Amino acid sequence: MSNSEENVTYTLYAWTGQRRRNIPFAREQFDAVQVARERLVFGLVFEQRIDIALENFAELEKCILDMALRNALFRGESDERLRQGRHVVNRYLANFMSSGKLYVDQTSHALSGFFGEKSIERSDFLISTNTEYDNCFGYRVFEALRNYSQHRGLPTHSLAFSAKREEEEGSATRICNVVSFGLKPKSLREDGKFKRAILDELDAKVDKNGVVALMPLARDYISGLARIHETCRERIKGWISEADQTVFDTVNMAKDENGEPAWLLQAAKNLPDRSQVTEYVNLKPVEERKRYEQKNRSAAHISSQYVVS
Repeated sequence: MSNSEENVTYTLYAWTGQRRRNIPFAREQFDAVQVARERLVFGLVFEQRIDIALENFAELEKCILDMALRNALFRGESDERLRQGRHVVNRYLANFMSSGKLYVDQTSHALSGFFGEKSIERSDFLISTNTEYDNCFGYRVFEALRNYSQHRGLPTHSLAFSAKREEEEGSATRICNVVSFGLKPKSLREDGKFKRAILDELDAKVDKNGVVALMPLARDYISGLARIHETCRERIKGWISEADQTVFDTVNMAKDENGEPAWLLQAAKNLPDRSQVTEYVNLKPVEERKRYEQKNRSAAHISSQYVVS
């Protein structure tokens, strides 16, 4: 150890009530706090990425449900709704697909940065994306559609409003209003730039109008992203938990004689020139990450759910 390192001291500053307490802190504890901060930022942003994709999916769903509601209530606006509807759907769909791409690319890059390009953590993540691509038709379609939309054309070719009678004995007849949007494989094939293997699969799914409905495939895609996320979360769970524990331990050691936690906690590395390297310690990143985990815990099952009123 050099002379300069010998003269370095460490302190945990804890503010409780109206006073500040200076608690002796070890170098190992300070180093652990720095490592924990980096991991907690990683974990929080990791959860925020999938939340962005999920919220954009929710916006797409709400857009379609709102169109169905307004079509039921305001029949006089139907022509205008048809003219503008496809443009609106394309806007929400583009946001959703972009956030899916953001999630996959940024998470892969972040895993490479923290664990290494050839680490098991990143390798498992890439394996998960490949597994979803191989096993989930909606995931394959949206990966190809996102690439096409980025470079060639808008994703939605068709928007349709329909209504069907629902009759039950002893009950008044009800009208179910439906909005659907989709793509036309024939148009994509004429463009010549859409992935041929996916087009062949889409050709087998067209309805009588030559359209493939996109909303069910969007649900499959977001469910696939959520499954990828759950697998990755489980892989790094222990790594994140170590950071959580470091914060919990530091917060607990800073409680006052009455067991009152500090309202402000700062770990400091005191250098010989009287300058400091400081790290704030608090539970907020842990709590916020856990809120996202709780909020999105059922996301992998979106494709098997639907909403009625």
